[in-house]
Amino acid sequence: DLRRLYQLHFAFARITEVHTLRDTAEYLLNAYVGRAAGRRILAGEIVRGGGQTIEAVIWFCDLRGFTGISDRLPRDAVIALLNDYFGAMGGAVTEAGGEILKFMGDGMLAIFPVEGASARAATVAHAIRAASAARLAVGALNLHRSEAGLHPVEFGLALHVGEVMFGNIGASRRLDFTVIGPAVNLAARLETLSSALDRSVVLSSAMA
Repeated sequence: DLRRLYQLHFAFARITEVHTLRDTAEYLLNAYVGRAAGRRILAGEIVRGGGQTIEAVIWFCDLRGFTGISDRLPRDAVIALLNDYFGAMGGAVTEAGGEILKFMGDGMLAIFPVEGASARAATVAHAIRAASAARLAVGALNLHRSEAGLHPVEFGLALHVGEVMFGNIGASRRLDFTVIGPAVNLAARLETLSSALDRSVVLSSAMA
């Protein structure tokens, strides 16, 4: 039996290696592009311009006054501030079933895919609850930061629901799996209004 196992262990090792590499790839893709995008990339959806039209709630947020903060604070303090902020925002999104697509400097883009017209109201409600959770998380975070004498976290967040193209865009040798379309542009414009309106969260009429 031991001789047979020795003869087979090379094959077993190869099978184990294949599964381990796939698990590692899946973990890394989930960490860097999100679960839904990671699954589609592993399935071979790596053609530039390829994607599908879906309906989703678009979450677009950024950190208020980040340019001035990054000019005044040391590098490590800026990184810690961003990590605290993204931790609060990202945790609220993922806990509510959303998908973080990318971090852009001090901004974050996420979606809550709508699984059919009958699920639209529930998906919108999940996103609204995530926004409320994010506000509470940032409030708790700012208590700790204030006690430590650190700069508070202030943010603007816009939520909109509409159709987006979810897929690959980019250069021939470097792709980005993301969402694009007028609905994403509207969410970005709404986010800029949050500062002018002095509101941390702004909803589109479609969300309302």
